[in-house]
Amino acid sequence: GVISSENGNVTNFYDYIDFKNQLKFFGNTIERDDLITSQEHYSWNPPINWDKFINYREYFWEPNGPLPITVNGNYRNFC
Repeated sequence: GVISSENGNVTNFYDYIDFKNQLKFFGNTIERDDLITSQEHYSWNPPINWDKFINYREYFWEPNGPLPITVNGNYRNFC
């Protein structure tokens, strides 16, 4: 249902029956609800870390990223 209010007072209330009656008024003769309201829809799940997205204030963001770490030692090629 849908409720519209003004200054905290309910002015109108519309439910599913009102929706179907409005469609009939405009000439809809289909009685099957699944054909009237069907639509294509997609789910979207972006590849992000949701904790960082939601709680971004809890993370420290460096503008240029972390400083590099230098590792000293000898290089050995295993190929």
